[in-house]
Amino acid sequence: MEEQNFKVIPGEGVLFQILKKRFPEAIYLEFDKDNIEESLKQLEKHFKH
Repeated sequence: MEEQNFKVIPGEGVLFQILKKRFPEAIYLEFDKDNIEESLKQLEKHFKH
């Protein structure tokens, strides 16, 4: 990413902010692509409710 002058910064991306504004009543769950197994466990917990 650095070679194209992109910088990774912490926090929500602009598209996610727009999505949350458009659908404020929605429930958003985080999915960590670097820890798929744990993310799937967390998703399963939320879907059981």
